Amino acid sequence: MASTDASGPDGEVTDAVELIRNRAEETVFSVVRFDPDRFEPLYVAPETRAMYPDEEAMEQHFSELHDYVNVDFAEIALFSEELLPDAGSVNYVTTAMDGVKILRVYAGHSGVFLALHPDEPVVPLVDIVDAHLL
Repeated sequence: MASTDASGPDGEVTDAVELIRNRAEETVFSVVRFDPDRFEPLYVAPETRAMYPDEEAMEQHFSELHDYVNVDFAEIALFSEELLPDAGSVNYVTTAMDGVKILRVYAGHSGVFLALHPDEPVVPLVDIVDAHLL
């Protein structure tokens, strides 16, 4: 698993993660960049780390989540190519649950996954991801 605190040589990524965290009205639990073949955690909040007994367990869970990325890509193709071809491309997908809101922002076959507080507005964060991480 890559850096999970957004530090390192890629200052643009670090700056983008900080923009997301500063713009968010509530807690940002994680920011993960992905494509169908791999995932790269850019930020994992202390609250998220505390949910796992160790780094290996966290990486395993993130890997399990990543296994479902291709489902999103298939659904995007279904909507944008088959069901609503005149509506344009799918830019993001949000899944709202009681304890967390999952935001996936896409550009082609890559994306950024954000785990957010359930009340977090997503459009401002989509704009930051579009401009700085995709």
